[in-house]
Amino acid sequence: MKYPETPLNPKLLSVMQKMKEIGLGAVDVTTADLSYARAELEKQYAYLNAAPFQVSTVQTLTMNFEDESINIRLYLPEAPYESSTFAVYLHGGGWTFGNEQTHDGIARAFCKSSQLPVASIGYTLAPGKKFPFQNQQIAEALQYLTRVFQEQFGLTQDSIKFIFIGDSAGANLALATYQDYLTDSIRSRIIGMILYYGVFSGDIKADSWNRIGDGRYGLSTTAMNWYWHQYLEKMEQIDLPQTSPLLSNESSLPPMWLIVGNLDPLLDDTLNFAEKLKRHHIVHQVIVLEGYPHGFLRFCNQVDSVYDIIKQSSQAMQQMAKGVYS
Repeated sequence: MKYPETPLNPKLLSVMQKMKEIGLGAVDVTTADLSYARAELEKQYAYLNAAPFQVSTVQTLTMNFEDESINIRLYLPEAPYESSTFAVYLHGGGWTFGNEQTHDGIARAFCKSSQLPVASIGYTLAPGKKFPFQNQQIAEALQYLTRVFQEQFGLTQDSIKFIFIGDSAGANLALATYQDYLTDSIRSRIIGMILYYGVFSGDIKADSWNRIGDGRYGLSTTAMNWYWHQYLEKMEQIDLPQTSPLLSNESSLPPMWLIVGNLDPLLDDTLNFAEKLKRHHIVHQVIVLEGYPHGFLRFCNQVDSVYDIIKQSSQAMQQMAKGVYS
């Protein structure tokens, strides 16, 4: 199915124009110094997260994996909390940008709307560490969180369930980690995924890339190619099922919610992945939003319609937690 180009959502456009006027416009990551680009991104998110959704408790956990130490920010909803299901959020940023602080507003929004605890993993960024380090680290983080939840909530290991939330590169990491890096015990306890505008393949010649991959809505073919080069040791790895989940033969996936905008060059990745789920009879829903570009989740504290989308997927999370999602 083809999705024609439509005008950018006016409220999103208004916020983006305001940010540009005050010096918080987009940075060309392909030419800027990496430290500078990361600092500018942090300024953008500080602006967007100025008035975040309030949750009951925010706790920062620290986990060591090999030679790296990472933070995992745990958000707890208002009491009483009676479920043993926990959401695990993997942020976007092309594997190269972002952390638990920049994406604090998004994680809070999911905790507030779903009334489930959300653990936001500040995984080690590329190019400091490259594939498959992030996948291995996230897999270890789920083992670590299982122990924490047993101690903190008095739960048994087998009762703990996880729902992955991932956007962009985070959606890629969620799928790839599930498919190839989890122990059987942890894997069996992943009961669903909420994936926003995911990187599911390395195909930048798809129709949506050809139509709108020039960067007019933010993400460009040039930038996507740059992100891949940061993440991979060698570009031949782009054709592995562990980096391009669309190439995987995995057919025992949990229920999925897939959300993408029609102004996102990664649109075809989501549509093609949805077709794969359909062929394998995996319970799923795919939503294409008119007027939304790549990365729109970051506006959840500024644009009501973005938070409304989070609330819709949070309802699916509640159903997954109750075992009734279909």
